[in-house]
Order: sequence, then structure tokens, then C-alpha cells
Amino acid sequence: MVLNKLKLENFRRFGNVEVKFAKRLSVLVGINGAGKSSILAALSTLLSWYVRRLVSPNGTGTGMAISDRDIQTDALSSTIALAIEDDGKEVSWSVSKVVKGAPIFDVRSNLKELTEHVKDMRASKLESVPIIVSYTVNRSVLDIPLRIKKRHEFSVLSAYNDAFDRAADFRRFFEWFREWEDVENERIVDTLATGGVPYLANNELATVRRALNRFLPEFTEWKIRRNPIRMEVKKDGKPLSVDQLSDGEKCMIALVGDLARRLVVANPMLEDPLLGNGIVLVDEIELHLHPEWQKSVLPRMLQTFPNVQFVVTTHSPLVLAQLNSLLYCKKGEIAVFGLRSGSVTSLLDSDTGLIMASEMDDAVAAVDEEFDAILDGGVR
Repeated sequence: MVLNKLKLENFRRFGNVEVKFAKRLSVLVGINGAGKSSILAALSTLLSWYVRRLVSPNGTGTGMAISDRDIQTDALSSTIALAIEDDGKEVSWSVSKVVKGAPIFDVRSNLKELTEHVKDMRASKLESVPIIVSYTVNRSVLDIPLRIKKRHEFSVLSAYNDAFDRAADFRRFFEWFREWEDVENERIVDTLATGGVPYLANNELATVRRALNRFLPEFTEWKIRRNPIRMEVKKDGKPLSVDQLSDGEKCMIALVGDLARRLVVANPMLEDPLLGNGIVLVDEIELHLHPEWQKSVLPRMLQTFPNVQFVVTTHSPLVLAQLNSLLYCKKGEIAVFGLRSGSVTSLLDSDTGLIMASEMDDAVAAVDEEFDAILDGGVR
């Protein structure tokens, strides 16, 4: 599944805008209030209809809606539309909202193609599905919930649970890890009791550990300790409770772990679930991250999840500084957009496919305050 094109009409800051996404990574750059989060919100709204119609048994599930506050001031209606490529087919749909009482009768949502496509998908055996998830700036790891409040179901479609939860705290990932480690330990005990060779990690848990190790090579040996109960990991060979890590470390562990978990659940038949595909939206990719991690977060994401399409926003010049290096390796698969004055402009040179020097200067100037804050912190 790949995002192709998004159209916005009278949606928040945007009067009439079209955005064409790159296959692997699209980065949105702009000052506060430029509309970066608005584009992610439009994508979340449209993709929620795909998810709800796929999850609903009769394909008529209702997704998120445009609110009255989303309609541009002085406009009577707003329409957002999305075109994707899914399983070799191009599928388009739109969601509209009319101001209550407005004398408009010809503006309405168009979900026909989406409904038919999802019905075709459900008619075949759903052995795997693309993951779709949005991580907003409200993501956090306030606690590590190692006491499981309820048992979760891990069917293929459960990969969409809380996919658009704007206040997600990643509880589900930690509970999932705890449950699967309990299963793993039971299998080891059973095997030893019968005189067999100790059972190695099941593929589900091994896949998530592998993703974490690939993204965070300085961290190893992820496990649950029972006395006292905690999630533990070795950092540079030293055992630490996850609670002892920084907010940035915990956020990245939870985000990468949650993505890997969703890919495992969505692709039970794949030998390597990390090769599953999907769409991931991340607002402020640099959130809570140390400057060194800001430099490496995008390359690590693309390496760890090679078939996932990312759309991210950033304020960080350190994130931007890595984009030309990525573009050298992934030309044609990465796009960088500058947002200003209700418009979206490509920052890539048409001849080289790289960020133009002048555009990079403008983009860095747009986040000058954040850059100064980093320098004031003593980073050179």
C-alpha cells in the first residue's frame, strides 16, 4: 500500500492544495502554524475510513470526520481526497463536510471506490494487511504497564487497534511483549521437562527484538524481570530498567517496538514480518530526541522497516541535514516539502533530485529558534 496524492480544499490553512508523496519518505518542513500537522490530520482522517471499512464485517465502517473547525474561515464546505496504490490497484476516495445550514447540495463524500476495493479484499482470505498508524505529538511513555489489565486478541486486523489514538501511550506494546514472553517461557519449561533442547524465542517476539536491536544497536537482551517486576534491557552491556532511560530513549523504544509489533500481527504468514508494508505518520519525528539521535532517526527508520512508507514532520535542522545524504541513496523515493502561507512547495532541485542550497537555507532559517536552542545547550 502506497500513498500517491492528497488533495485539500478549504481545509484549515489550505484553500486548494495538492501533495504528491514519495514512495519511502516524505518530510514536511515549516514554522509553527504552517500546516504540517494539518496534512497529517487529513491523512489520518482519510486513512481511518480505509481501516474502518476493512475492519467492519460488512465494509460499512465509519471513519473520522471533518469538523466544523477544520473548514477554512468564510468557506461553506471542505473536501479532502486521497489516492493510493493498493495491491496493484489505484484507489481514490474523498471525505467532505458542509457548514451546518449552508445552501450547498452537491458537495458530499465519495467512498464508492474504497468500499468496492475493501469488499474485494475481504472476499479473499486476509492473510496479511498493510499497517496504518499515526503517531501524534501526544505520544508518550508515562509508565511501563507490566501488570496486564486485560488479555488482547492478536488477529490480523488487530494490527489496526488504536492506530489513530491521539494520546497513545504505547501500553499495548508493553503488554504484548509481556504476554509473548510468558508464552516463550512456558514453552522453554515444557521442552526442558521432556528432556528436549530448550525452545528458542518464538518468531513474533524474536522479530520485535530484532527490530529494536537493529534500530538501537547499543541496546541488547530485552526481557521482563519478575522480582521486582520491570522491563529490562542492557545498554552498552549494562543492565537497566526501561524506567531508568531518558524520555527520548523510551519514546523511540516504544515507537519502534509498536511498529514491529503491528507488522508481526499484520503479517503472520511472512517469514520476516519486518518486510511487511504500510503507511506510518509521525508528527515531530525529533520529539524528545538528543541531537545525535535526531541525525540518525530517519536513516534508521528506513533501514529497520524497508517496505513502510513514512510521512513525517520536523522542526529540527539536524533532521534536515541528513536528508541530502538519504536522497543520494534513495533518489526518487524521498520528497521534502516546505509549507508556508497555506501552500506546499517541493524543496528538491528538479535536475539533481537533492535539496537546493537556497531551500535548505530557508528551511533551516524557519527553524532557527530550535537550532539556537541546541547550540545554547553546548552541542557543536
